[in-house]
Amino acid sequence: MDAHVASWGVDTVVRTHGHWHAALFHLAEGHADRALASYDLHIQPDTPGDVADLIDASSLLWRIELRGGAAGARWRRLAAAWERHLTDAFCSFTDVHAMLAFVGAGDDKRAARLERAVAGAQSLPTRYGATTRDIGLPACRALRAFGRGDDALAVALFASLPPLAHCLGGSQAQRDVLDLTGQRAVERLRRCVRAAALPRRRSMPAVATAVVAFTVRPRAA
Repeated sequence: MDAHVASWGVDTVVRTHGHWHAALFHLAEGHADRALASYDLHIQPDTPGDVADLIDASSLLWRIELRGGAAGARWRRLAAAWERHLTDAFCSFTDVHAMLAFVGAGDDKRAARLERAVAGAQSLPTRYGATTRDIGLPACRALRAFGRGDDALAVALFASLPPLAHCLGGSQAQRDVLDLTGQRAVERLRRCVRAAALPRRRSMPAVATAVVAFTVRPRAA
């Protein structure tokens, strides 16, 4: 991608998304710093920002933090950019990425507003209503649970998602953020088990059930 960046990296419709894919390669090689630099130079959306660019920005910052990087104040700016799309009620894929930004920014007020809007949309007699019921709402709730450290609930919600993730939209590379987050929640739960420091409200059997349910659930094609 670096060798051909001149062909796609400037003034093309795939510019931002191309840099997003390149940043994923940096992350895969363990270079969260390079991925952050790419975000600052190429991916950070302008105000107000195109939805596609906001999606790439949310996904990249979230993955960087899953890998141990620190996005810092970038989250607050991104969450503010998502504000105008909070009640779009258009696409579950968009809802999930908006929730990534709000949870990443620690903006529980906006996250709660989005969850209420998504919960209301699940009754719509449309394709969006169906994807919201099956995937969008439980995924958004799982992300909120993950953000507040309720990993048992997050894992259980991720495990409840049907093997229909392709209906969410986007590419497999983009949708993978849900599995990556679920895997991190499982890792955090297992560390708690090993340290014998589980929250009292979660019993050992409940945690074991949640972990098994996530790790053996069928994956979407």
